[in-house]
Amino acid sequence: MSTIDASRLEWKQVRIPKQLLKDVRSIIREHPLWLNEPDFIRDALREKIEEVRRKHPTQDSKAETAE
Repeated sequence: MSTIDASRLEWKQVRIPKQLLKDVRSIIREHPLWLNEPDFIRDALREKIEEVRRKHPTQDSKAETAE
């Protein structure tokens, strides 16, 4: 995966249920693979997006893999 220049990105805020954020904080404390909640959440979102794209490829991605 390529490195993304965060200074060039447009950022949006999202609302996360308190209990879910509490779970994230607990995971970060127990498994310090991430520096903070935003890092964990961005990583989790990227993984979910990749999973969905693998399971449900679009017509465009099917054409790319056929070439």
